[in-house]
Amino acid sequence: MSQRAKANINAHVLVWARQTAGYVLEEAARKIGISPEKLQAWEAGEDKPTLRQLRIAANVYKRPTALFYRSTTPPEPPDIADFRMLPAAGLKYSPRLLYEIRRAFQRRAVAMELTEQLGEAPIIFPLQADMSESPDSLASRIREALGVTLAAQVSWRDHYTGLRSWISAVESLGVFVFHVKNIELTQMRGFSISERPFPVIGINGKDSPRGRIFTLLHELVHIVLQSGGVCDLQGNGI
Repeated sequence: MSQRAKANINAHVLVWARQTAGYVLEEAARKIGISPEKLQAWEAGEDKPTLRQLRIAANVYKRPTALFYRSTTPPEPPDIADFRMLPAAGLKYSPRLLYEIRRAFQRRAVAMELTEQLGEAPIIFPLQADMSESPDSLASRIREALGVTLAAQVSWRDHYTGLRSWISAVESLGVFVFHVKNIELTQMRGFSISERPFPVIGINGKDSPRGRIFTLLHELVHIVLQSGGVCDLQGNGI
């Protein structure tokens, strides 16, 4: 039987892909379906995966297959601050959460590129504040910018209508709002990227409608304060 063709990948990129995906070597090997020793040999450059094994690894790490042939590791988006009060030492982001944060940065980059190619001016986020401003003053300015009156708010027939209405109002300010799936609430209730233009808010689809409304407005304040980050049920960053 002829030996299967091996993929001539960059071992350093393979290590980088695993680490940035949030996997330890043993867990990654299990998901790829190989032994930890074999993955370690790949990462050391002592062996190479077959093309099929490479496709499986790329799927596990949520990276395009072509990336592993690069001569250098690609630039990564900046880390976002973590405002959580961690309930246990050593708690780290899950691979799924790391992927969703990375995808949020990618979507923002695509939007900026498309806007530039179309020759359009991005919506300028109109709000900025610091911690010296009183909560009442800031809340009033945010409500005015969103265009949501108290009368309109109390007229919404249920929490789902309220959620859709608040999301629409936030998006009108030039903010991208995404529902994130398959993330436990203990890992993330929401996160935000406060970079402008096109700041981003991610809210956990597993949360209740009322919980998602709270998270949406909570993360909006992070953007106004230009202090985006990750928040969970254990605490807050304001």
